Amino acid sequence: MDEVDCPMIARPKIILRFLFLLGFLLLEAGLVIAFYVIPKFHSHEAQSHQFILLPVVGVLHKFPGLRILGLAFWGILALVNAGLILLVWRAFKNLWIEPQGTHNE
Repeated sequence: MDEVDCPMIARPKIILRFLFLLGFLLLEAGLVIAFYVIPKFHSHEAQSHQFILLPVVGVLHKFPGLRILGLAFWGILALVNAGLILLVWRAFKNLWIEPQGTHNE
């Protein structure tokens, strides 16, 4: 196999960008696992206040703007999450680039 036929490894800048974005994605996954998934499997006896959600729900009913703001926050967070996944995917695809001058027409 000739060296011209093999894809080249991309520049270090592209590799570092991919690793940086992948690190963000892994950090986000770790936070979701630590604060959402793992507490689902723990007993609820360790909670300091068993009725902690009642004041929160009361405030959300009293101020509907807060509920809308919370929904907007979660929507923006979901869009940023999707954008981060898209950036990692594009950086992953750019890891292998075609050498210049070997494009067959």
